[in-house]
Amino acid sequence: MKFLNTLAVTAATAMTAQADIAQTFNNFGIHLARINEGMMRAMVADPSANNTDCVAQATMAGVEIQNLFNVNQYFDGVFNVGNFIDQAQISSIQVLSEFEKCGYNEFLILFDGVMSQYPELAGMGGNAITQFATGWKNKDTAMYKSYNMISDSWEKKDWASIGEGVQLFFSQLVKFESPDVYQNLITI
Repeated sequence: MKFLNTLAVTAATAMTAQADIAQTFNNFGIHLARINEGMMRAMVADPSANNTDCVAQATMAGVEIQNLFNVNQYFDGVFNVGNFIDQAQISSIQVLSEFEKCGYNEFLILFDGVMSQYPELAGMGGNAITQFATGWKNKDTAMYKSYNMISDSWEKKDWASIGEGVQLFFSQLVKFESPDVYQNLITI
């Protein structure tokens, strides 16, 4: 009888642990989708605008990111790798489309160039020093604004604003200006 009690407790604990792991993955997907949305909002000329192609695509990508981390859809007694790969492909297509609509590819190309070339890297360092020095008194440069946005959002667990602050920081370090509008893009 003692063995059956131990087995029952072990099974209940394992089921609870599996549910906790699934919920952890689900929460991670939700937070990652919100960070992604915030980063893409920082890529448009007016981050508060809700009617841009970029924001619409970021919302669709966010749904697919959340679906990717919903691990319950991959289990039917055992882990279904095929379903996971399908969802990963759908998510990656949505994210790549988002990168096109938001101009994120251009940012990545610029950031890669800056990080790959010593003169550009030195220019980025000079830009950071300039922002730090000129904004010291009023805390009004992009570096300070992004830091304040991130720290205030961390207190509130506002993942979208954390993503926006991170993207603002890196965009301004390399002096990336987002285009006003991306229209009628043909994605391949």
